[in-house]
Amino acid sequence: MHNSIFFSKLNNGAGPTLTEAVRTIGMVDTIVVQSGSASSPGSAPPSVPSSPHRRSESLFGPTPNNTHGFPPSSSLLFDNAGWRGILSTLTRDLAPSAYFRRTAVVLASNADDAASTMYALKALQMGKVYTVGFKTPYALAHSFEVEPFNSLESLQRARAMGDDTGPFVLVSALGPEKSTLVGMLLRLFGGARGSSSQIRKVFLDLADGPRKDDPGAIAEQCGFAAYGVADTAAFTTAETVRLLVGQNVPYSFVRLTSGNGMF
Repeated sequence: MHNSIFFSKLNNGAGPTLTEAVRTIGMVDTIVVQSGSASSPGSAPPSVPSSPHRRSESLFGPTPNNTHGFPPSSSLLFDNAGWRGILSTLTRDLAPSAYFRRTAVVLASNADDAASTMYALKALQMGKVYTVGFKTPYALAHSFEVEPFNSLESLQRARAMGDDTGPFVLVSALGPEKSTLVGMLLRLFGGARGSSSQIRKVFLDLADGPRKDDPGAIAEQCGFAAYGVADTAAFTTAETVRLLVGQNVPYSFVRLTSGNGMF
Protein backbone atom coordinates (compact mmCIF):
# COMPACT_ATOMS: atom_id res chain seq x y z
CA MET A 1 0.00 0.00 0.00
CA HIS A 2 2.83 2.40 0.84
CA ASN A 3 4.35 1.82 -2.65
CA SER A 4 1.06 2.16 -4.52
CA ILE A 5 0.83 5.10 -6.91
CA PHE A 6 -2.96 4.96 -6.69
CA PHE A 7 -3.09 5.25 -2.89
CA SER A 8 -0.32 7.85 -2.75
CA LYS A 9 -2.37 10.26 -4.88
CA LEU A 10 -5.43 10.16 -2.64
CA ASN A 11 -6.27 12.74 0.02
CA ASN A 12 -3.87 15.26 -1.54
CA GLY A 13 -1.00 12.83 -1.27
CA ALA A 14 -1.65 11.70 2.32
CA GLY A 15 -2.98 8.29 1.25
CA PRO A 16 -5.84 6.30 2.82
CA THR A 17 -6.91 6.67 6.43
CA LEU A 18 -6.78 3.59 8.66
CA THR A 19 -9.14 3.23 11.60
CA GLU A 20 -7.79 2.08 14.94
CA ALA A 21 -9.47 -1.28 14.39
CA VAL A 22 -7.61 -1.83 11.11
CA ARG A 23 -4.28 -0.78 12.61
CA THR A 24 -4.76 -3.17 15.53
CA ILE A 25 -6.40 -6.12 13.77
CA GLY A 26 -4.34 -5.80 10.60
CA MET A 27 -7.24 -6.59 8.28
CA VAL A 28 -9.46 -4.45 6.02
CA ASP A 29 -12.93 -5.65 5.00
CA THR A 30 -14.66 -2.32 4.28
CA ILE A 31 -13.46 0.65 2.23
CA VAL A 32 -15.33 3.92 2.58
CA VAL A 33 -14.87 6.58 -0.11
CA GLN A 34 -14.92 10.12 1.21
CA SER A 35 -15.15 13.29 -0.86
CA GLY A 36 -12.72 15.88 0.41
CA SER A 37 -10.07 15.35 3.07
CA ALA A 38 -10.71 12.74 5.74
CA SER A 39 -11.99 14.27 8.97
CA SER A 40 -11.81 11.40 11.41
CA PRO A 41 -11.44 7.62 11.23
CA GLY A 42 -14.80 7.18 12.93
CA SER A 43 -16.88 9.08 10.37
CA ALA A 44 -19.12 7.28 7.90
CA PRO A 45 -19.94 9.51 4.88
CA PRO A 46 -21.50 8.35 1.60
CA SER A 47 -19.44 5.50 0.23
CA VAL A 48 -19.15 2.39 -1.92
CA PRO A 49 -17.96 -1.09 -1.01
CA SER A 50 -14.53 -2.44 -1.77
CA SER A 51 -14.56 -3.55 -5.40
CA PRO A 52 -12.36 -4.35 -8.40
CA HIS A 53 -10.71 -1.50 -10.33
CA ARG A 54 -13.00 -1.90 -13.31
CA ARG A 55 -16.13 -1.45 -11.18
CA SER A 56 -14.82 1.68 -9.48
CA GLU A 57 -14.31 3.31 -12.90
CA SER A 58 -17.88 2.56 -13.92
CA LEU A 59 -19.28 4.04 -10.72
CA PHE A 60 -17.36 7.29 -10.75
CA GLY A 61 -16.37 7.66 -14.38
CA PRO A 62 -13.05 9.04 -15.57
CA THR A 63 -12.01 12.47 -14.36
CA PRO A 64 -9.44 14.83 -15.85
CA ASN A 65 -5.83 13.96 -15.03
CA ASN A 66 -6.98 10.99 -12.94
CA THR A 67 -7.37 7.61 -14.64
CA HIS A 68 -8.53 5.98 -11.38
CA GLY A 69 -11.78 7.97 -11.33
CA PHE A 70 -11.23 9.78 -7.98
CA PRO A 71 -10.59 13.52 -7.60
CA PRO A 72 -7.21 14.26 -5.98
CA SER A 73 -8.97 15.48 -2.81
CA SER A 74 -10.82 12.18 -2.32
CA SER A 75 -9.84 9.95 0.57
CA LEU A 76 -10.35 6.29 1.39
CA LEU A 77 -11.19 5.15 4.89
CA PHE A 78 -10.04 1.59 5.54
CA ASP A 79 -12.22 -0.01 8.21
CA ASN A 80 -13.02 -3.39 9.71
CA ALA A 81 -16.64 -4.40 10.27
CA GLY A 82 -15.90 -7.96 11.34
CA TRP A 83 -15.11 -7.13 14.94
CA ARG A 84 -18.34 -5.14 15.19
CA GLY A 85 -20.23 -8.20 13.98
CA ILE A 86 -18.68 -10.24 16.78
CA LEU A 87 -19.40 -7.51 19.32
CA SER A 88 -23.04 -7.25 18.24
CA THR A 89 -23.45 -11.03 18.44
CA LEU A 90 -22.08 -11.16 21.97
CA THR A 91 -24.37 -8.31 23.05
CA ARG A 92 -27.50 -9.50 21.24
CA ASP A 93 -29.08 -10.78 24.45
CA LEU A 94 -26.78 -9.21 27.03
CA ALA A 95 -25.76 -5.66 27.85
CA PRO A 96 -22.07 -4.82 27.29
CA SER A 97 -21.76 -4.32 31.05
CA ALA A 98 -22.31 -8.06 31.53
CA TYR A 99 -18.82 -8.64 30.12
CA PHE A 100 -17.03 -5.93 32.10
CA ARG A 101 -13.90 -7.33 33.81
CA ARG A 102 -15.06 -10.89 33.16
CA THR A 103 -12.90 -13.74 31.81
CA ALA A 104 -12.91 -15.21 28.31
CA VAL A 105 -11.38 -18.16 26.47
CA VAL A 106 -10.42 -17.71 22.80
CA LEU A 107 -9.44 -20.62 20.55
CA ALA A 108 -7.75 -20.10 17.19
CA SER A 109 -5.08 -21.65 15.00
CA ASN A 110 -3.22 -18.35 14.64
CA ALA A 111 -3.31 -14.75 15.81
CA ASP A 112 -4.86 -13.48 12.56
CA ASP A 113 -7.93 -15.68 13.03
CA ALA A 114 -8.31 -14.43 16.61
CA ALA A 115 -7.59 -10.73 16.00
CA SER A 116 -11.17 -9.54 15.41
CA THR A 117 -12.40 -11.49 18.43
CA MET A 118 -9.67 -10.10 20.67
CA TYR A 119 -10.45 -6.56 19.53
CA ALA A 120 -14.16 -7.07 20.28
CA LEU A 121 -13.32 -8.37 23.77
CA LYS A 122 -11.10 -5.34 24.27
CA ALA A 123 -14.05 -3.08 23.38
CA LEU A 124 -16.17 -4.95 25.95
CA GLN A 125 -13.45 -4.28 28.56
CA MET A 126 -12.96 -7.91 29.44
CA GLY A 127 -10.62 -8.46 32.36
CA LYS A 128 -8.70 -11.57 31.34
CA VAL A 129 -8.45 -13.75 28.25
CA TYR A 130 -7.14 -17.30 28.14
CA THR A 131 -5.83 -18.23 24.69
CA VAL A 132 -5.54 -21.62 23.00
CA GLY A 133 -3.52 -22.24 19.84
CA PHE A 134 -1.94 -18.85 19.17
CA LYS A 135 0.37 -16.17 20.55
CA THR A 136 -1.29 -12.80 21.14
CA PRO A 137 0.46 -9.76 19.63
CA TYR A 138 1.13 -6.86 22.00
CA ALA A 139 -1.28 -4.56 20.15
CA LEU A 140 -4.15 -6.91 21.08
CA ALA A 141 -2.92 -7.88 24.55
CA HIS A 142 -2.07 -4.62 26.28
CA SER A 143 -5.64 -3.75 27.35
CA PHE A 144 -6.26 -6.87 29.46
CA GLU A 145 -4.45 -9.78 31.01
CA VAL A 146 -3.71 -12.59 28.57
CA GLU A 147 -2.67 -16.08 29.64
CA PRO A 148 -2.10 -18.97 27.22
CA PHE A 149 -3.31 -22.45 28.07
CA ASN A 150 0.05 -24.17 27.69
CA SER A 151 -0.28 -26.88 30.33
CA LEU A 152 -2.82 -29.03 32.11
CA GLU A 153 -2.17 -27.03 35.28
CA SER A 154 -3.30 -23.77 33.68
CA LEU A 155 -6.52 -25.42 32.52
CA GLN A 156 -7.17 -26.75 36.01
CA ARG A 157 -6.55 -23.33 37.58
CA ALA A 158 -9.07 -21.71 35.27
CA ARG A 159 -11.61 -24.45 35.90
CA ALA A 160 -11.18 -24.14 39.68
CA MET A 161 -12.32 -20.49 39.62
CA GLY A 162 -15.81 -19.63 40.73
CA ASP A 163 -18.54 -18.43 38.38
CA ASP A 164 -17.70 -14.79 39.05
CA THR A 165 -14.01 -15.09 38.13
CA GLY A 166 -13.98 -18.15 35.86
CA PRO A 167 -14.47 -18.06 32.07
CA PHE A 168 -17.75 -16.37 31.19
CA VAL A 169 -17.44 -16.42 27.40
CA LEU A 170 -15.79 -18.93 25.08
CA VAL A 171 -15.13 -18.00 21.45
CA SER A 172 -13.84 -20.52 18.93
CA ALA A 173 -12.24 -19.41 15.68
CA LEU A 174 -10.99 -22.93 14.99
CA GLY A 175 -12.00 -24.74 11.84
CA PRO A 176 -14.87 -27.27 11.82
CA GLU A 177 -12.37 -30.15 11.90
CA LYS A 178 -11.44 -29.10 15.46
CA SER A 179 -15.01 -29.41 16.77
CA THR A 180 -14.08 -32.28 19.09
CA LEU A 181 -11.53 -30.09 20.90
CA VAL A 182 -14.05 -27.27 21.19
CA GLY A 183 -16.64 -29.64 22.65
CA MET A 184 -14.13 -30.89 25.21
CA LEU A 185 -13.42 -27.36 26.45
CA LEU A 186 -17.13 -26.56 26.58
CA ARG A 187 -17.71 -29.56 28.83
CA LEU A 188 -14.67 -28.56 30.90
CA PHE A 189 -15.86 -25.02 31.61
CA GLY A 190 -19.61 -25.54 31.44
CA GLY A 191 -22.11 -27.07 33.78
CA ALA A 192 -25.53 -28.61 33.66
CA ARG A 193 -28.24 -26.59 31.95
CA GLY A 194 -30.65 -25.38 34.58
CA SER A 195 -34.31 -24.49 34.28
CA SER A 196 -33.62 -20.75 34.63
CA SER A 197 -33.71 -18.64 31.47
CA GLN A 198 -30.90 -16.45 32.77
CA ILE A 199 -27.72 -16.65 30.67
CA ARG A 200 -24.89 -18.09 32.75
CA LYS A 201 -22.18 -18.26 30.07
CA VAL A 202 -21.77 -17.43 26.39
CA PHE A 203 -20.34 -19.46 23.51
CA LEU A 204 -19.63 -18.14 20.00
CA ASP A 205 -18.60 -20.56 17.23
CA LEU A 206 -17.04 -18.85 14.20
CA ALA A 207 -16.48 -22.10 12.27
CA ASP A 208 -18.35 -22.62 9.02
CA GLY A 209 -18.83 -26.02 7.42
CA PRO A 210 -19.63 -29.63 8.31
CA ARG A 211 -18.18 -30.97 11.52
CA LYS A 212 -18.07 -34.25 13.40
CA ASP A 213 -19.58 -32.82 16.59
CA ASP A 214 -21.94 -29.89 17.05
CA PRO A 215 -20.31 -27.46 19.51
CA GLY A 216 -23.48 -25.35 19.63
CA ALA A 217 -25.58 -28.26 20.88
CA ILE A 218 -22.89 -29.24 23.39
CA ALA A 219 -22.70 -25.65 24.61
CA GLU A 220 -26.43 -25.48 25.27
CA GLN A 221 -26.29 -28.78 27.15
CA CYS A 222 -23.51 -27.31 29.30
CA GLY A 223 -25.40 -24.14 30.22
CA PHE A 224 -24.06 -21.76 27.55
CA ALA A 225 -26.04 -19.40 25.38
CA ALA A 226 -24.77 -20.48 21.95
CA TYR A 227 -24.29 -18.31 18.85
CA GLY A 228 -22.89 -19.28 15.46
CA VAL A 229 -21.16 -17.88 12.41
CA ALA A 230 -24.54 -17.09 10.79
CA ASP A 231 -25.27 -14.64 13.62
CA THR A 232 -21.89 -12.96 13.25
CA ALA A 233 -22.16 -12.82 9.45
CA ALA A 234 -25.58 -11.15 9.65
CA PHE A 235 -24.41 -8.55 12.17
CA THR A 236 -21.24 -7.92 10.12
CA THR A 237 -23.33 -7.37 7.00
CA ALA A 238 -25.56 -4.93 8.88
CA GLU A 239 -22.49 -3.04 10.16
CA THR A 240 -20.97 -2.95 6.67
CA VAL A 241 -24.13 -1.45 5.19
CA ARG A 242 -24.21 1.13 7.98
CA LEU A 243 -20.61 2.12 7.30
CA LEU A 244 -21.04 2.28 3.54
CA VAL A 245 -24.41 4.00 3.09
CA GLY A 246 -25.31 5.24 6.57
CA GLN A 247 -28.44 3.10 6.82
CA ASN A 248 -29.30 0.83 9.76
CA VAL A 249 -30.42 -2.59 8.55
CA PRO A 250 -32.08 -4.85 11.14
CA TYR A 251 -30.26 -8.06 12.00
CA SER A 252 -33.47 -10.05 11.49
CA PHE A 253 -33.85 -8.68 7.96
CA VAL A 254 -30.30 -9.72 7.02
CA ARG A 255 -30.84 -13.24 8.41
CA LEU A 256 -34.08 -13.68 6.46
CA THR A 257 -32.77 -12.28 3.16
CA SER A 258 -29.68 -14.49 3.36
CA GLY A 259 -31.89 -17.57 3.47
CA ASN A 260 -31.38 -18.27 7.17
CA GLY A 261 -34.24 -18.19 9.62
CA MET A 262 -34.03 -16.49 12.96
CA PHE A 263 -33.51 -19.78 14.79
